[in-house]
Amino acid sequence: MYSQSLPAIVHTLDEAIRLDLQNLRDSYFSWLLISAAIVVIGIVMEGPEILYEIREVVRRRFSGQKSPDAPDWVSVVALIGWALVVLGVAGEVVAEGLVSRADSTLQTFNNILLSDAVKEAASAKASAVLAEHTIADERLETARIYSRLGPRHITETQQKEIAGRLSKYSGLAVDLFVLDQEDGPTMDEATNFGRDIVDALGKPMDASGFIGHGCRPWPVVGVLVEAAQDLSRDRYAAGEILNALKSFEVRVVPIVAPIQIPPCDMFSSISVTTAEPRSRTGWANIIIIVGKKPTPILSQMPASNSKPLPNF
Repeated sequence: MYSQSLPAIVHTLDEAIRLDLQNLRDSYFSWLLISAAIVVIGIVMEGPEILYEIREVVRRRFSGQKSPDAPDWVSVVALIGWALVVLGVAGEVVAEGLVSRADSTLQTFNNILLSDAVKEAASAKASAVLAEHTIADERLETARIYSRLGPRHITETQQKEIAGRLSKYSGLAVDLFVLDQEDGPTMDEATNFGRDIVDALGKPMDASGFIGHGCRPWPVVGVLVEAAQDLSRDRYAAGEILNALKSFEVRVVPIVAPIQIPPCDMFSSISVTTAEPRSRTGWANIIIIVGKKPTPILSQMPASNSKPLPNF
């Protein structure tokens, strides 16, 4: 509560100080006006003496007569007027200096308040930007969590990126197999994800997808990528496929061993329309097996942070 009320207290004190400085400046200015009024009064009081002197000049010049001496009260009033003029001018000088000093102090204080306001505005803007970034990070993390909890999927943008990474392996054959799952929803999820992979690989490569039926027990979790343990172009292509899938947080396991086709009674095309045409005979030298979706562990680091394995 104290930390929340402190800015309000500081603001109240600043306004009180500014108001005091403004009142002080106004009082000095009032004394300046009073001094100017005293000067005016003094000049007016000198008027009778000047009138008598002018009358004497006129009579002497035009009639040759000498005017009688001015009454004593005229001299007294003129003396008082002269004193008021001197006092008023001195007051103007002093009051003008005080007003100038008060204006300078008030302007300095206002500049300080303005500088503080600018700093607070900049700090508020920085806090707002930080809050926006924090919200964006939280939304991104929420999206990642939903992605891990929901079905596996490779978007069209990600498919194009994978195709671009594999363009140097254009024409290489890849066969993908989706194994039987224990229930319909699990099977549908694996099949749809297998189609995503075939669509991504099929742009630059000769990719085919199949669904296994009557498969012997083969508990596969995640995605397996098989390639022969040699230095062939197929093996390097398999490593690039593995790294491309890993970059989108797909759990992929490499297998370097003799190519093994899933032990199933029969296979059907993964295509949702017609059977995929095949211009080749036999199985490919790169095999991808799609199994059950791994159980998400939200506390683990994303797979994208793992280092690439170019030759797995």
